[in-house]
Amino acid sequence: MQALKLDGALYPVRYQLSSPGRKSLGIYGNHDLRVAAISWQEFTGEIKHVYTTPELRRRGIATALLQLAITYEPKIHHSTTRTLDADAWVKVLERKKS
Repeated sequence: MQALKLDGALYPVRYQLSSPGRKSLGIYGNHDLRVAAISWQEFTGEIKHVYTTPELRRRGIATALLQLAITYEPKIHHSTTRTLDADAWVKVLERKKS
């Protein structure tokens, strides 16, 4: 099982086929509760869902999950239909690239 180190603690990461045609990575905390996740369409690579619990936001967790997801699915990409939060995240990622 893989793990991500966040704030000095190791969090287990699970890769799974979450529903037909959709793959996901989830980070799990205490009591096996999922604290962050990213899911994408298996055939297109389009990101469908990204979530981080409020108390863990703004720490780079979603970005770390995206980077890990790319190792499983190199063609992963952001959807063109996004929430305002997703738009803000994509803009931050684009700024980091330049």
